[in-house]
Amino acid sequence: MLKKTIIIDGMICNHCANEVREILEGFATVNSVQSDIGIAVVDAKEELPRDEIAEALSKGGYKLVDIK
Repeated sequence: MLKKTIIIDGMICNHCANEVREILEGFATVNSVQSDIGIAVVDAKEELPRDEIAEALSKGGYKLVDIK
């Protein structure tokens, strides 16, 4: 299992954090997500598909800054 921290721009409130959590939980490789304003910590089965995550976040009005 991999633990990744995703830095996200455009999250300004707890509602945003919940939306981002729901977006990331939609990926089959993701087991769980903990999100807060500007950041999400993801437990995943395998490496996260960066461009797919960036695209999904963008559709929700957010911008992927980095995955660490």
